[in-house]
Amino acid sequence: MRIALLAPLWKTVPPAKYGGTELVVSNLADELVRMGQDVTVYACGGSSTTARLVQVIDRPLYDIVGGFCFDSVPFSDLVELKMAFDGATKGQFDVINNHMNMSLAPFGSYCPVPMVSTNHSSMAPDSKQLAALSGESMYVSISNAQRKLAPSLNYVATIYHGIRTNTFTYDCSKHGNYLLFLSTMSREKGADLAIEIARRVGMRLIMAGNITDRKFFRSLEPQIDGDQVKFIGEVGHAEKNKLMREAYAYILPMRWQEAFGLTMVESLASGTPAIVFDNGAAHEVIDDGHTGFIVSSVEQAVEAVGKVPEISRAECRRQAVERFDVSRMARDYLDLYQRLTNH
Repeated sequence: MRIALLAPLWKTVPPAKYGGTELVVSNLADELVRMGQDVTVYACGGSSTTARLVQVIDRPLYDIVGGFCFDSVPFSDLVELKMAFDGATKGQFDVINNHMNMSLAPFGSYCPVPMVSTNHSSMAPDSKQLAALSGESMYVSISNAQRKLAPSLNYVATIYHGIRTNTFTYDCSKHGNYLLFLSTMSREKGADLAIEIARRVGMRLIMAGNITDRKFFRSLEPQIDGDQVKFIGEVGHAEKNKLMREAYAYILPMRWQEAFGLTMVESLASGTPAIVFDNGAAHEVIDDGHTGFIVSSVEQAVEAVGKVPEISRAECRRQAVERFDVSRMARDYLDLYQRLTNH
């Protein structure tokens, strides 16, 4: 099949460090190519893929703007969409899969070939307006929980994210004595609660990730002493895997409705149990009592830390490979593309 994947332009594909959507697009594109498909990726300059790469802008929007800004649709996103539509009009593609801003999804109704939009985040407050504009535009949800936030959209599949589990090493025989919080430093992700949990159980906490809310992060700084609580910023793949592999447990006390939770899967692939709050897709990713614990409060999280030895690290790894490997994700997407195009 001739498949066009539209990536966000904020970060390269794959991202050097932070960039969950860009990582998913990278994994999907390369795996589809490995499966013998003809894939074109629209992305920013600096990207790298085994698929055909079309450079929309010469460098990441993040570098041009000096950070993220999701208040409006960048003009470059419209350019990317127009470029893909032009390619489809010329007969270059059988299907287009949009992974960009969901505000562009309604344009799928005007696409000369089937276009489906994968939503990578929790729906914005204007999801009802989006649904009203969408008509027959098609959507992929990344969890069943995500659908509940915007139930009136025209969903054609739920496809869980996949990672290259073979790039995550693990050692079931040993682990470190620290807790790991690897996410954006925000209230929504529960960075402050992670600190509270670590202090209450008397364990070291390593915090890694980008700072999205500087005012919030400044409120945490007095508690980040570099000893019991250590912040190391963003990390690349190798360091992320090492941190996860050697952690006693991964904790994600999220306050918001997490649409999926890629870091939870990465933790499992590293053989490390996850303790996560009962929000969003937690129950679809974590097998409660088998690959980690799903809790509803700091008190329950503290209790769960004490039960981590009950979890088999080999089982964490097994479920990650079986349920969340990139090969399964690519097969699911290819099945969808074939269904939409009658191939």
